[in-house]
Amino acid sequence: MKGVFAKILYDAFREKKTTRYVFFGPDRSGVVIVDLRDGRIERVESTWGGGRKELTKVFVWGSGEYTERPLEEEPLPQELQQLELTLEDIPQEMLEAQAELLDSNGFNQEAVALEVIEEIRSHPRFHDLNRIEQMERVLAQLPTEVVFQHPVERWRTSHEIFRELRMGRQTGMVVAERERDGRYLGLVVEGRILGGLFVRSERPDEVLESRDALAEIRARSPVHPFSWRLLSFHDRHHEALIPFFTGQLILKGRLPLHTFLTWVEEVSAQPGEFQFALILDPERERSETVLLQLNQHIEAYHKGKVITLDRFRKGYARSRTLCVWAYGYA
Repeated sequence: MKGVFAKILYDAFREKKTTRYVFFGPDRSGVVIVDLRDGRIERVESTWGGGRKELTKVFVWGSGEYTERPLEEEPLPQELQQLELTLEDIPQEMLEAQAELLDSNGFNQEAVALEVIEEIRSHPRFHDLNRIEQMERVLAQLPTEVVFQHPVERWRTSHEIFRELRMGRQTGMVVAERERDGRYLGLVVEGRILGGLFVRSERPDEVLESRDALAEIRARSPVHPFSWRLLSFHDRHHEALIPFFTGQLILKGRLPLHTFLTWVEEVSAQPGEFQFALILDPERERSETVLLQLNQHIEAYHKGKVITLDRFRKGYARSRTLCVWAYGYA
C-alpha cells in the first residue's frame, strides 16, 4: 500500500486502532515499525535503532510504501494503562508553537501532535538517563569497597583530596557531594583523574563533564564543605569504565532483545579494547545490569552479583525491548 505516513498515523490515533505499521523509506533503504494499541504509540523501532526519535524518519520521508499488520493481543503494563491521552489533551498553543518544526505534506500539525502526545504520555522510566545518572546506576551494580571517606564535618578541599589520591596512586571512583551544592563523580587511575561529572543541585538536568566538572568542584569545595569517598573496584573493573569517560557512545536506544544479544556476540568476538554497557528493562522494572568486557571476557552483574551470560539471556527472555547505553571505541 501507499500513502501519506503522517495522515495514516494520525487517522490510526484518532480511530484508536490496535495495529502494527511498517513504513518503508525511499527505495526501501530502511524501515520504521510503529506499534499502536488502542490508538496510542506503544513502540517505535527502525533499521537504525529504537525510541521515539525514530518516528521522525516517518515524517521526513513524508509518503511511500507501508504495510499494516495485526498486533498481538498482549496486555499493556499497568503503568501505561494509566497514561491514556487524546488529541484534545494537548493545548492548541503547544501545537501551534511547534507546528513549523515538522512538515509532512500538509499534515505538520498532526505530526507534531503525535510527537507531543508521546512525550507527555511517556512514563518517567522511559526517559533517557543523563550521564551522571548512568554512572550512579553502574556503581549501584558493581561490587565496590570504601577506601576512605571524609564527612562534611572534616572539611577537605578538592586540592587536598586530589593530592592524597595522587600521592597514594589510588584507583577507583571519587565521590564528592553536598545536598545544597551538587555531586561530583570522578574516575581515578593510579592517582590520575581520567574524567569526571558534576551536577549542580540548582540545575539537576545539566551535567558538567571533564574539565568543566573538575573546575566546578575545585571552585566550590574551598567555599562549602563536601563529603568525600573513594570507592575501589574489584578486579580490573575500572578499566572497563574508562571508555565511559574517554571513549564514545557507540550504542544507544531501545533495542529488541535479539538485536542487543547480537551486538554482545560481536563485541565478545573483538580483541582489544575494554567496553561496557548499561542495560535497563523499562517494561518489567528489572534492575539494571552492567556488562563488562574484560579481555574478551563478558561479565553480567545483577543486583551486585555476577551472573553468567546464559543466565542473562534467560533473565531477559521475556523482555521485548531494552534501553541500552554502551560506551567503547569504534
